[in-house]
Amino acid sequence: RVVSRVWANRDMNDLRKLAMRLTDEPKIVVLLGGAGTKSNLVFARSNDVEHDMKSLLLVALKMLGSEKGGGDQRFAQGGGIPASVEQIEKAIDQVKKNL
Repeated sequence: RVVSRVWANRDMNDLRKLAMRLTDEPKIVVLLGGAGTKSNLVFARSNDVEHDMKSLLLVALKMLGSEKGGGDQRFAQGGGIPASVEQIEKAIDQVKKNL
């Protein structure tokens, strides 16, 4: 299952906490975003899913004009650039196609 959502002005800590809580369940991929002057993305997966979240995050960040992100195969985050809800949704939609 893929859970994705983008909010305006959502705090990175809130995104991380939500992603961690959701990925406690099996077979979940989480793609979350917070739009604004310092937009943020958090991508995570359950332990039983094999997708590389860092690679997927870099695809989305590149679409947004940034490469500021890090993490590992299970949990990755990045952003810090201005982006609208629509821009982040478009980037996440592209990532979904790569799943």
